[in-house]
Amino acid sequence: MTEEEKYYFENRFKISENDMSTWQYFPIGEIKRKIYDYHYLSLNLFLNRYYQDYSKMNQWKIQWMDAIVFPAFENDVKKLSKILGEGVVNIFSHKKMMDFYSKIKGLDFFDNDIKLFLSWMNGMNFFEDQKTSFQDWINSKKYNIGGRHNTEDDLYTLQEIAKETYGNNMLRDKLMSLEWHKR
Repeated sequence: MTEEEKYYFENRFKISENDMSTWQYFPIGEIKRKIYDYHYLSLNLFLNRYYQDYSKMNQWKIQWMDAIVFPAFENDVKKLSKILGEGVVNIFSHKKMMDFYSKIKGLDFFDNDIKLFLSWMNGMNFFEDQKTSFQDWINSKKYNIGGRHNTEDDLYTLQEIAKETYGNNMLRDKLMSLEWHKR
């Protein structure tokens, strides 16, 4: 039994499903422990613990970049229509996406794939539809907008996260989880 498993085993009776402060007793990696750690660890320690190896996960690359963002940059409307549907593709603007990418490509704190994703969002009218500017959005703790559900403010802004080591890995996760995708 590892030290972590032993700790959990010895403290499992202290866990309350409704009290986040007791979620510290869950093993590292379980969702409630991750939520607890996000609120109580420094951002740098949290990123080291949960996002150091995130880039090895394929969900971002396969489900978003290869399937949607790269075809959007190539203006492959046929492929996009197949994945997103014609209604969604009809609101997409390749020119807006490319102009936006030219505008943000110099932002050093975002990795290039994230800049491509953000440009795709702009090409889908995200910032216009949400009545916000890109700068306001990346500097707001209320960036998970545009979907069916109202979300609470985050602890950090996207720009704060991006500037930390492994922060771009966490951004990939957050961008995939935006409420906007659930509209």
